[in-house]
Amino acid sequence: MDSELVIKQMRGEYKVKSEALRGLHDDATAMSSLIPKVTFTHVRRSDPMVARADAMLNRTMDAAAGVR
Repeated sequence: MDSELVIKQMRGEYKVKSEALRGLHDDATAMSSLIPKVTFTHVRRSDPMVARADAMLNRTMDAAAGVR
């Protein structure tokens, strides 16, 4: 993931301060605990693979929303 904040929250290094996001964090933590081995890694957005994945995701979301 390219959000260092979220990675550190999922690792337990940072607290989730936003009340609105706390429930989502709890859900994500509960789901990740069901997977035998999970690692959370920060990857810079400038990494070519991240940029490619981001572009693919944006195209897919635009297509689903009917954006041309």
